[in-house]
Amino acid sequence: GGGFGSNPVSGSTTPARLFSFDLVNTTPSSLNIGPTITLDGTAIDADGLSMSHGGLLYAFQIDGSTSRMITIDSTTGAAAVVGTSGFMARSLRGATYMADGSILAVDSLNNELVRLSSLTGAILGTTKLKAGLNDYDVTNAVDIAMDAQGQIFIVQGDGLGNIEGGA
Repeated sequence: GGGFGSNPVSGSTTPARLFSFDLVNTTPSSLNIGPTITLDGTAIDADGLSMSHGGLLYAFQIDGSTSRMITIDSTTGAAAVVGTSGFMARSLRGATYMADGSILAVDSLNNELVRLSSLTGAILGTTKLKAGLNDYDVTNAVDIAMDAQGQIFIVQGDGLGNIEGGA
C-alpha cells in the first residue's frame, strides 16, 4: 500500500511526500517515508493519488482552491503537469484510476465527482455528490477507491459509503 502524508483536517500539506508500507508487516517500522513531491525543483502540495494499470502515479497539485493534474516519478518524487490546461477552480482530492483509463476525482470545493482524461487532464464529465436527495458536502480529507467489481467507495472522516453512477 502507499499514498501521501496528509493532515486529517486540511487533507494535505506542503511538502507532500510519498510513503509506502508493508501490508504483511504492520509494525510502525514497516512505514517507508519516500521522496518529497516536487515540480520544477520546488516542493508542492499534492493530493488525490491514483495509479494507472501500468504503474504510473497520478495526483493533483493543490494551490489554495485550485488544482491541476500531475504525474509523479515514484522513485524521485519529481512531478510533471499533465496537459496544458493549467489550474482549475476545483479542489481535487481523492481519486481513482478507472478501467477506461480516465481518472475519477472528488472535488471538495464543488462537492462533485469529476472524470478527467489521464492523457490531457481535461474534464470529461461531472456529477453532483448526493446523499439520497440531499447534496453531500465533502471536506478536503476525502478519498475514493474502486474495488475489483468496479464499485466506487467514498470515505470521509469515519464514514464509508458507495457511489452509484459516476461522472
